[in-house]
Amino acid sequence: MTTPTTTPATAGKAAKSASSPAQESDRMELTIQQADLAFGASKALASVSSKSPLPLLSCLLLEADSEGLRITGTDLDVTTSVVLPCTVKQPGRAAVNARRFHDVVRKMSKGEVSLSVVSNQCEVNYGGGKGWSKFPTQDPADFPKIPELKADAAISIEGDALARLIARSGYAASTEETRPQLNGVLLQCTPAAITLVATDGHRLSRTERTGKFDAFKTDGVIIPNRALSAISRAAEDATSPVTIEVAGGRNQAGFSTQIGAYRVQVLTRLLEGPYPNYEQVIPKNNPRGDLRAFGSHGSRRHRGVPRRQRDAAGALFAAREQPGRFVGDGSGIR
Repeated sequence: MTTPTTTPATAGKAAKSASSPAQESDRMELTIQQADLAFGASKALASVSSKSPLPLLSCLLLEADSEGLRITGTDLDVTTSVVLPCTVKQPGRAAVNARRFHDVVRKMSKGEVSLSVVSNQCEVNYGGGKGWSKFPTQDPADFPKIPELKADAAISIEGDALARLIARSGYAASTEETRPQLNGVLLQCTPAAITLVATDGHRLSRTERTGKFDAFKTDGVIIPNRALSAISRAAEDATSPVTIEVAGGRNQAGFSTQIGAYRVQVLTRLLEGPYPNYEQVIPKNNPRGDLRAFGSHGSRRHRGVPRRQRDAAGALFAAREQPGRFVGDGSGIR
């Protein structure tokens, strides 16, 4: 049980007086299962920065309407939204501190909880009314507006397959800021395959999923590292295919899926290219067809690979997956 606290003033604005009438967006009332609320807070928290100078970027946005309860977290580059089933008695919106809300809700006893927002306070009652916690709220109108994704291309892929593609490529992405276009994974799509490529200039990983897809109208888009972890976690638990949408301006992409009764969407800004021509360092005359792992030093694994290609890539890995199986293994990469 926590002690009620006064609401801090929103940055750049005076604090609302206690006598001021509550705004319509400040009123909200609903009932929801504790497990559902904890799940939504946990997923959305993944996109909240721990070191943001803006108070609202340390918050989760709660929105109750006819669709259920939507919980959104963002750092302006990556946004995660989760729609949860609940019974809405009074629609409304509120912004609460993300980490405190998550830490308290996940420790509540299981079962139905009631959530209400009145007079700039979000109160959650649990345990049949025996326990309660209050959270000061900030003006939801000041929460960053999430840009609408206007996609001109969309594809679908099984969640577990996408999670494996990310795991087999993301490790090779760079973390240095000197070449920002390498701080992510290149996503390419043709009618016959989805390909993910990552490199830090010393090693390179290319992995592919074959199948029937709608090809992108671009040569590829670069998904930033920070978004990959949120996308991978959602894909691992997905109970429906993951829909990947890319905006026409190649500046934004969305990944949405269903996890049981929950609808999860991850929106991310895309990194600007151009991405290096990785094809020039992959041997074209490999008799085995599928490139396996190559160490970064002179060894028998380099047999048949020109020295200039070894030096350029440092370490190489490529795998091709067909529906139901992968070809290749990246365990040899270090």
